[in-house]
Amino acid sequence: MITLRGTSTKRLSKAAAKFGTRHGKKGIEHSPDVVEQRLIQARLADHPSKDEQLAQWHQAAVPHTDRQRWEAELHEVETAQTKCAPRWALSAAAIGLTLVEFTGISGLLAAQGFENPQRSIVAIGGALILTFLTKKAAEEKTS
Repeated sequence: MITLRGTSTKRLSKAAAKFGTRHGKKGIEHSPDVVEQRLIQARLADHPSKDEQLAQWHQAAVPHTDRQRWEAELHEVETAQTKCAPRWALSAAAIGLTLVEFTGISGLLAAQGFENPQRSIVAIGGALILTFLTKKAAEEKTS
C-alpha cells in the first residue's frame, strides 16, 4: 500500500470508507491502493510511455517476429544431426575391420616364419584384442 508522511491510518480508513460507499452505490469496486492514490493524488509512474527502462522491458518481452522461422530451422538442423548409420552397417564394418586386422597380423606372422595352425590362432587372438582395445578407447573418448 502507498503511504504518505503525515497521513494517519485513521484518515486513510475514513477516506476508504467514504470512497467505498460513494462508489459502492454506483457498483464500482476499488482496491485499497486505488483509494489511497486518490486520497494523496498519486499517479502510477510505471507506464511505458513515461519510463524508458520499462518501455525497453516491455519491448524485450515481445518475441521477435522471426522466432517461429528460427525455431523451425533449429528443429530441422537438430533432426539432421541426430540421424546416424543403421546398427547392421556398423556391425558389418566392425566385423570387416576385424577381418582386416586378422589378415594383417597373419601376414606379419607369415613373414616371421610361423606355420599355419599357430599363425591363425595368434592372428585371431591379436585381431580380437585389437578390436577390444579400440572399443575401450572409443568409450573413454565419448564419456
